[in-house]
Amino acid sequence: MRALLRPRGIFVKLSATVPLLAILVLIPFVLLELAYAPARFEAEAKEVMLQLQQQSQNRLAEQFDSCQSVADQLWRELLLTASNQVTNFAETIELALSDHSVVRIAGAAGAICQSGTTVSSMLGDGLRAAETAGSLLYSQRQAGDQIVIARLQLTDIPPRYALAGLHFSRSSLLKPATFYEYLHTLVVFIALGVSVAGVAVFVVIRRVRRAARVAQYWAEGDMTVRIRDRAGDEISDLTAHFDRMAMTLEQAMQENRELAVRVERDRIARDLHDSVKQRTFVLGVKLAELDIRLKPMQGAQVRLLLSDARSLLDHVQDDLSRLLRDGPGTTVVGDLRAKIENDLAGLLGEGVSTTIDLPESVATKILAHPRIAEELMVITLESAANAARHSNCSVFTLRVSEDEAIHWHIEDNGKGFDPTRRFPGMGLGNLRWRAESLPGGVLRIHSDPTGTRIEVMFTLAGQGNAA
Repeated sequence: MRALLRPRGIFVKLSATVPLLAILVLIPFVLLELAYAPARFEAEAKEVMLQLQQQSQNRLAEQFDSCQSVADQLWRELLLTASNQVTNFAETIELALSDHSVVRIAGAAGAICQSGTTVSSMLGDGLRAAETAGSLLYSQRQAGDQIVIARLQLTDIPPRYALAGLHFSRSSLLKPATFYEYLHTLVVFIALGVSVAGVAVFVVIRRVRRAARVAQYWAEGDMTVRIRDRAGDEISDLTAHFDRMAMTLEQAMQENRELAVRVERDRIARDLHDSVKQRTFVLGVKLAELDIRLKPMQGAQVRLLLSDARSLLDHVQDDLSRLLRDGPGTTVVGDLRAKIENDLAGLLGEGVSTTIDLPESVATKILAHPRIAEELMVITLESAANAARHSNCSVFTLRVSEDEAIHWHIEDNGKGFDPTRRFPGMGLGNLRWRAESLPGGVLRIHSDPTGTRIEVMFTLAGQGNAA
């Protein structure tokens, strides 16, 4: 209610504007009424007189036993006909019934009787002029007043006729109003304004408020919300334009995000090519040189270490070449289990026993989602690198199971670590970020002196949500 009655709100503005507009429209209407009322009265009164002439022709010839009764009867017929056909006539007769209408019966010797004892001066002058003129219809206009007089033939022998006259005075429309009438008019206008404002609030403002709420979502960055006003009027046309604008902005923002990602990937690819790839090439040359120089004196253990180092370097160079050529997300193709087994062998070396339990049905489902397969590969290799670097483990196990979700278990038998401790570097943070980026992804880490267990739980399309 407070929002409805705010001073500059639509409800308050309409409640005040509608009565004002009604008054402004009423003023020229009244002025036009005053200007054209005499002419309109003349046309309508002539129709009344013609109708009265048709009704009275020879009808009263056998009933002319009392002049006054005939005059009164004609006068009543005149008023009845006029009140039904003449605009504002009822108000005029109400103000001056005694001298604004008359029926006078006359004969060869002049006036015999009439329906009223007094008539207005203009109507009296008109009756005399009509008797002299002898025309069937006489009219006269003077300073906004209008009279119309008809001649009704009653009997031929003896000759008698009636003059029926109506007098319209424009001043009757300007009668002074009482305080009650002014108050009544004001209340009607105010009620009209409040009613119009109430309808506007119900029909328009609630739709505007919905559009404002949706616009707030847009301002906060959520361009997926739509107004969807289907009323079919001008407001719904406007909101439809806003919805199309939001859809266009959403597409533009998505394209900008994709462009930013491509630009950043290109920058990283250039940096990798100009720095890391060149250094790995130099590292390969140094390993080959070290192998040649130590060849006469190296034993089996040295040869094994050099072989593992060169194998790991080959994997790094292959990954860098793939990233520079194809971009991320294309590592995993073909046999997922074989790919994991090959990469772990190069990363862990021959000193660590590797076990992989990955059902073929689950591997097939995962390969249908390349991004998910890529993330799982990186999580597994990052865990293996941490185990090889820090845990001194001899067994590394990957075990995958499926129920309502897929469970990706990674275990080693190393010395473990404290998962609550903050470590330098980005290893654990990257693991958690990648796991939680999977659909329904959850990461759980448990570590003690007997080893470390990492579980990644996620869902694929068509599966239930992870518990």
